[in-house]
Amino acid sequence: MPGFLTMRVIGDDVLVAKLAAAMTVTEALVPTALQKAGYIVERRAKQIVVEKDVIDTSNLLGNITTHEPAGDSIAIVSEVDYSIYNEYGTWKMEARPYMRPALDESKPAVESLIGKMFISEVYGVMAGGGKWTKTVQTTHVNPIYTSELPSA
Repeated sequence: MPGFLTMRVIGDDVLVAKLAAAMTVTEALVPTALQKAGYIVERRAKQIVVEKDVIDTSNLLGNITTHEPAGDSIAIVSEVDYSIYNEYGTWKMEARPYMRPALDESKPAVESLIGKMFISEVYGVMAGGGKWTKTVQTTHVNPIYTSELPSA
């Protein structure tokens, strides 16, 4: 029979309550996180437009915007009618993409931002508002394993 260790965490009701609170906090954080992520992509798209000399006026540059989050998505758009021609090209003009590269290049920064935001919020909920008791009660330990559990 394989060895096993059965444990029960004392204070698990506190943990469950904190996890529920953390879920509520993170759900409320989604629109803010999406908005900030959208601004990162928007800024990079504008940088690419300038770097690649995609524009001859500031019309395209001034019309790359981030919309308000809708549910679990965000839209970064250019509402200039010729944006699609720059992005994908035409039979007469080579593509000069800026939105797709901006999204690809911004991915690490967006992931980092969102990860830090959520970790910070969850840590705040879990660490605050009382102490979670870390007491562990051992109900069965296979005798093959002789090392002692560290005291709480």
